[in-house]
Amino acid sequence: MKTLFAAAVALAAWSGAAAAQDGRSMDGALSMLESSVARHFAQLGITDVDPMALTLNQLARINSALAGSAGNSVRTRIRVMTIVDDE
Repeated sequence: MKTLFAAAVALAAWSGAAAAQDGRSMDGALSMLESSVARHFAQLGITDVDPMALTLNQLARINSALAGSAGNSVRTRIRVMTIVDDE
């Protein structure tokens, strides 16, 4: 019985550590996405939108739209602002 309890405690500790690690990984990925969008915003001259205030969905959609764009086109800027205003 003690062995079963010890195994359950060990499993719970491992699960908690894994969940904490996943949380840190997600925070790092979100920070990278925010940084990427902020860099693109600077290139496009978008100064009135804070990437930190955007949702994960908006950041992902903007990053996807910017990945296929070539340069500082008005079309790209309009696409980005549409995504920002969408939610």
